Amino acid sequence: MCPLGVLPGQRAVLLAAHDSGYAAAFALADAGAAAGAGAVVPVILDLRAAPPEALVAAAAARGITVLAGHGVVETIGAGRISGLRAAPLRPDGTPTAAGRRPWPATCC
Repeated sequence: MCPLGVLPGQRAVLLAAHDSGYAAAFALADAGAAAGAGAVVPVILDLRAAPPEALVAAAAARGITVLAGHGVVETIGAGRISGLRAAPLRPDGTPTAAGRRPWPATCC
């Protein structure tokens, strides 16, 4: 994690399209756990349909849900983000109408 990074909230939902997205989520979650009241990473939305099992297992060990083949379709909040809505993605990258799910978040 970058020592100069600033987190504008305490509940972060991360969008990943590569393994490095997991490294960022793990660093944030580990730093939050070490601080006792730091950031919480409830979910990683992975644009890939099949992320590596080792990364999914490492996320689960930290209490992080991984939604493979999902993306952000909407932010929730007026004036500031209070959450987002995630949805499964079709092979062409467009979101499906079914399966949309809200996630509380103060930063994405």
